[in-house]
Amino acid sequence: MNESVAHTDVAAYALGLLTAEDARAFEAHLAGCDSCAAELAGLGGMAGLLRAARDDAGGDPGEVPAEPGAAGPGNVIGFLRARNEAERRRSRHRWLVAAAMAVLLPVGGGVVGSALSTPDPASHHGTASPARDLLGRGDRFTAPASPAGVGMTVALEDKAWGTHIGLRLTGVRGPLTCSLIAVDRAGREQTITNWRVPEKGYGVPGGPEPLYVHGGAALSRPDLAALRVRTTDGRTLNAITF
Repeated sequence: MNESVAHTDVAAYALGLLTAEDARAFEAHLAGCDSCAAELAGLGGMAGLLRAARDDAGGDPGEVPAEPGAAGPGNVIGFLRARNEAERRRSRHRWLVAAAMAVLLPVGGGVVGSALSTPDPASHHGTASPARDLLGRGDRFTAPASPAGVGMTVALEDKAWGTHIGLRLTGVRGPLTCSLIAVDRAGREQTITNWRVPEKGYGVPGGPEPLYVHGGAALSRPDLAALRVRTTDGRTLNAITF
């Protein structure tokens, strides 16, 4: 993969679909790419769900189902791995995220929030941006800047499985690791996505580009009470209450 190491290999690496040689090449790329490191952190929840589903079903990650349409979570990793090998020569790996979500979404509301937790690649790679699109068409809410100067705008979109959420964050300096947290009316929390803020930060001098991320909460709009951006050491950088 020396010539084919690319940002779009993040999903394949997170799901364990790369060969050993390709995984080593991607890890070398990852060591010098802050954007891929942030994207990989956001995909951790989805990859964990797939592995858990496989383990619950007693599946073997290398086992390929006899028929591509065979049901059961134990077949997911093997099927995706086989398909990845066939597709790799013709295209990049962007289909992997959609394929994994298509498998996970019908499982139930409890996994939707984690399954859709992915940093917006457009904030790093200049490609099509789901978060920016959502912020342009969804119901927008903006919080006043926090005492630390962190600005937060979110957009919400109703879905059958819950609420699609887009986030624009500015005025945040690193190094930090942060999460977007959804809170329901009973005070229960769901982690929507997480990311690493490099030292130069987002939406600040030296790092003027805002951070855009998007994800899903397994909550209907009326049940969504608040969204919070929180660091791993427990500090709330900003929040919006509905």
